[in-house]
Formats: sequence, C-alpha cells, structure tokens
Amino acid sequence: MSTGDVSTPPSELQLGALYGRYRHWRSPPPPLTDAAMEDSSNDTPLASLCALVVQFEASSREDFRVGFAPSPEASTDASEDANGSERRRKIHTEWKYEVAVGTSGNTELVWRKSASGRNQEVDLARVFTGRTCSTQEFVPYWVVVEVQSGSMSFGVGAQVGQDVLSTVQDPDFIRVTQTAFTSWDSPVSIRAIQVHGVYEGQMEALAAANVAAFPPPRAMVRADPWGKEDLLTPEQKQQYEAEFAASKRRAERFGAPFASP
Repeated sequence: MSTGDVSTPPSELQLGALYGRYRHWRSPPPPLTDAAMEDSSNDTPLASLCALVVQFEASSREDFRVGFAPSPEASTDASEDANGSERRRKIHTEWKYEVAVGTSGNTELVWRKSASGRNQEVDLARVFTGRTCSTQEFVPYWVVVEVQSGSMSFGVGAQVGQDVLSTVQDPDFIRVTQTAFTSWDSPVSIRAIQVHGVYEGQMEALAAANVAAFPPPRAMVRADPWGKEDLLTPEQKQQYEAEFAASKRRAERFGAPFASP
C-alpha cells in the first residue's frame, strides 16, 4: 500500500528558472519478481536496491541538474482541521547529491553533496568538459548511482556506460532512492525520462550498471555534447592523460576515492 502522492511522474518536463528547486521526485519501480526479496526482512523492495539508473533527453542552454534523495519522510504539519483533532501530514524531500550539467557557461560538470552548517553544499568533483548542453537538439544522457558502493557516474548517449563524462565515489555515502530534475537560471526541456532500479539477484542488470567497469572519460574539451570535435590541442590532451593516470594511481595506492582531474 503506497502513501503520499500516488500519481505517476511525467515523462516530459518543461522547467523554467527554478534556481535549484527540485520538482517531481520519483522512485524506481519495484522488481518484476519478488524472488530477490524472499530473504529480506524489510517490507519494502527498496531494501534490495543496488543501483539507480536514470536515462533522459534534454535541451538547454546551460546548467540543468539531476538530484538524488533518500526515501521520503512524512512530517506532521502544525495546522489542525476544523475539529482540532487531526494534523495534516506532508512529504518532505531534500536532495543529498546532484550532478550539474553545463555549469559555468556550459563548460563544466559538477557533482555536489548537500551539507549542513555554513556550507550548504560541497563539490565532490568539478570537470572542465566543454559544451555538454545544446539548444539545437535533444541530447541523451544517463546517470548511474550505486547505492551500496557510493559510486556515481554521468555520461552522454543512449546506452548506459557510454561516453562517460565524470565518475566519483563518496566514502561517506548517504543512501538515496529517489531522483528529480531542476534548473538554475535557464529553462530546460526534458523528455523520455526513465528511472530504473537494479536489485539484488539481477545479475545481468548489475553487470550493466557496474560503474567500476565503465571506461574512463575521454581526454577532450567538447565543442559539442557528442564530442565530435575536440578543442584540446595534442599537447593538452597528452598532459590530461598523464594527470588522469597519476590520479588513478594515487587513488589505488592510498585507497582513496578517485575523481577525474
């Protein structure tokens, strides 16, 4: 039995300048079979969730964002009904992770984590990608969040794992089960939204969503979202590849999370 808003989130969105306010939170559908849930003592299929996979197409000038949040928590509103005997309950959702695409004038991709205190958010990774947004056409994108390892990856293309732009890992990962979209000061059109859950026992899907097996980002600065033209000179590309390899070695040597230079 479900609680809260039971309406199906739209598969298309037209977002104005939302300045980071997320709309239409959605969770993946449960697994088709409950076989994987037989040994689980939890009542919800999300207990066996291993990864969130989001696929969509978007057209924007710059800076749209995909956010991720834990399961919604119901909070009690202070107002009462006419009889003073019941309190309204509302769902409160706050993002914990987000990937911002086309920030800094459509030149960067940024992974962020929400924080408390004076710093409301911290950057997990900031990559100078070149142009990743387009107003001329809809570009397909994908995101994978491994909720057990804390690895997160974003790329361009209709196939998950294709053309990786950035991969990060948070050693202090906060488990998330929902996703939503927002914009900053530019409108964005989003269509063909698909949110999949990868669950325990789904071996083929788990292999396809294995972030560690994804190829590294291409050493390039994109003149277009597809990466058909590279703005890097051969010397700059060689330097980037050397820095990437050095960062990878440091992460493996010290057991630290790896982030692309």
